[in-house]
Amino acid sequence: PKILWLQDAWYPDLDEAAIAAYEKIVVLSEWHKIAMMEGHQVPEDKLVVIPNFLLEKHFAGPGPVRDSHRFIYASSPDRGLINLLKLWPKIRELYPDAALDIYYGFEGAKKLAATGQIGWVQSYRALRREYEGLRYQEGVREWGRVNPGEIAQAFRRSAVWAYPTLFRETFCTNAVEARAAGCVPVTTPIAALVESAKCPQTRYVPVSEGADPLDAAWRDRFLAAIVEAVN
Repeated sequence: PKILWLQDAWYPDLDEAAIAAYEKIVVLSEWHKIAMMEGHQVPEDKLVVIPNFLLEKHFAGPGPVRDSHRFIYASSPDRGLINLLKLWPKIRELYPDAALDIYYGFEGAKKLAATGQIGWVQSYRALRREYEGLRYQEGVREWGRVNPGEIAQAFRRSAVWAYPTLFRETFCTNAVEARAAGCVPVTTPIAALVESAKCPQTRYVPVSEGADPLDAAWRDRFLAAIVEAVN
């Protein structure tokens, strides 16, 4: 039997013939399942939801001392990092000793730009320019891509996973890493984040479809959620 395991929500070559070639198609969340049914007409009985996993050993046992004013961002930078860096001066006003650790790097965004997809080269260049203008702020440190064990310890050191995103995640491993590490998620209830980030400690900050995530009202709500998470 042939099994297809999907991570994304759109595949131009996933047509009727391709779907028929597999006995089952694995998706990562209920939102992902619906997206594949609506976007690719995959029959519901062919879809199986199996979320991504963590290694328990990365989160078990004594960990590093948690810093109550340490924040972490560990996703592709085009998914919300610029929003967070624009908010950072306000966060530093609230917590003058606040630190932000940035992981992941630009490799993924760079690869998409290199494929020549329409608009991606321009988007990548604009992203890099904006990032270079924002990265040199007090308390901000960039670490690039690290192994899963290191990122787990980074989450265990951090108090808040701040993810002000409009990206439609099919799962979001960062969300479950934060939860496993005891790091409070502060994010938007978009797509599969409603599932993967859900726990009593999570602070969701709703945002309207197509809205500016940094308008004054939304910014104030996100900052209020961060204060709740830190406290």
